[in-house]
Amino acid sequence: MGYVESTSPGDGAVDISLDVQPVILFGQFMNASSLVYGDRQHIALCTAVGCNAADIVPATILIEDNQYVNDQVTILPDAALNANTLYYLYVGSQVENSTECGRNVQGIVFSITFTTVP
Repeated sequence: MGYVESTSPGDGAVDISLDVQPVILFGQFMNASSLVYGDRQHIALCTAVGCNAADIVPATILIEDNQYVNDQVTILPDAALNANTLYYLYVGSQVENSTECGRNVQGIVFSITFTTVP
């Protein structure tokens, strides 16, 4: 799982509302400058497994403090998601934690899928 502690919706979830705002919860302090949206190396919500530029859902993100600094990211899609569609949520290898000793990249790509309501 890398630095990701949990997501909402969870992996494999079905019948997800079209107005969902996916949430990523990290289990440690995170470097906010690495929590950027729009590519598979960082954070992206996509309509295809490869997550090419054309597959990325237009959105912004909200970074908040939950238990740690910068440890919660909410994806705010620009429009409702498509019905009966499989979505891929990626947290990429280039997101960084923030420690007393510096910053470390996650180094792996974390991903989940969920399907919207018919």
